[in-house]
Amino acid sequence: MFGRSLNLAEFLLDKNDFVMAETWFNRACESGSVLAQMKRTDFETTLREKKQLMASFPSNIVPMVNAMKNVWDSLKTSKSIYELSKEQSKYDYDVLSKYANQGSRTAQRLCNALEHFYIALTILIESDMLTEQQEDTLVHELSECYRLEDIVAQFPNLKTREKVGKIVDQVLRRCKAMPGYPASQLDEDARICYASLHMDSHELIDEFLNSCKQKYPKSIYFFELSTSINGWLERYDAVVYNANAGLELDPTNSELLIDKAVAWRQLENHNKEAVETYKSFLAVAPKDHRKVPDAYYSMAMCYLALQTHDGLDVSKKMYEQGKEAEKLQLPCFLPYESSSRKLLEFLNDDNILSLIKTKATPEAVASVVNHKARLTDPHRIEVIKLHRKCEADIIEHTKNPGICIPVQQLL
Repeated sequence: MFGRSLNLAEFLLDKNDFVMAETWFNRACESGSVLAQMKRTDFETTLREKKQLMASFPSNIVPMVNAMKNVWDSLKTSKSIYELSKEQSKYDYDVLSKYANQGSRTAQRLCNALEHFYIALTILIESDMLTEQQEDTLVHELSECYRLEDIVAQFPNLKTREKVGKIVDQVLRRCKAMPGYPASQLDEDARICYASLHMDSHELIDEFLNSCKQKYPKSIYFFELSTSINGWLERYDAVVYNANAGLELDPTNSELLIDKAVAWRQLENHNKEAVETYKSFLAVAPKDHRKVPDAYYSMAMCYLALQTHDGLDVSKKMYEQGKEAEKLQLPCFLPYESSSRKLLEFLNDDNILSLIKTKATPEAVASVVNHKARLTDPHRIEVIKLHRKCEADIIEHTKNPGICIPVQQLL
């Protein structure tokens, strides 16, 4: 994390973005980077000399020399990419870094992903025409962001996203043009970016990912993407299959475990498997992982479905644990949304619990529930409808559509 802060500071200094270069360098030092502290004298000397050099230029020449200012002008904004991205995203690096410094693994992972994303965007807006080396570096940084936390990769605007898509396409074509089309880190990175950018094309990307897994069988992120795609396609057997294949590479991969648990829950008569997988997820996931509360809520639903003698009591316990887990969530994941929780709130109504426990007759149900007032309550009906709808949205990802080239050309 701290090494990337230093790298970004040096990159920004090279591009004459002095304010943000100094900001990122100070962050690296304050976070305990020994290398940054060792480089402080050289960094400050270079910063001072470059500032003096820029100050010596006539004011009408400075925009031509300052590459970063040209970039901001081209985007019709005077703000840095860090500030621009910060305004567009709920993932505030400053806030997250505070939690990371307090020991939050989730916040640190998000910070790491953001640093990669900022570097990729900074390279992107450096020039209208990037060199092949710059394109390769951009693709690598963006792929690292996706590997860590795809949810932070929120582009400032559609134009920027389209530009990234075109660069990824170009890199893929260059890789394919190599004799024999060999496996390479660059090709793997580009494939990750391509699939992540075009997750809305479910069937085509599913086919594309199959070729990726064949070519890079040890790249676990392709299996994560496959569980997402098959979840959207409601191919829950395929979700379990891909999750198992990925878990052979890393049995503690929390993303694959939670996707597998949700898939088991959707498959008929597999609530026991779902519960066990949710438990495996909770055993390895950080306490503030964004899917921990919903894991408890989903387990509560599973215990109700299993109809064991203590199912209701265990379900209520899981429900309470889910509410407690919400209190540990990072600010960017609040207020917490869960369709399972909304249904559980309805089921935990004292009158409803009484009916469930006593297995009341329809006549008793009518008297306790007030016949129409409760069972026809539009709000409660809406909650149930919402739950059923959300149950179909198996794997939670935040991919947006992009500019796509024919997948068949890349298989």
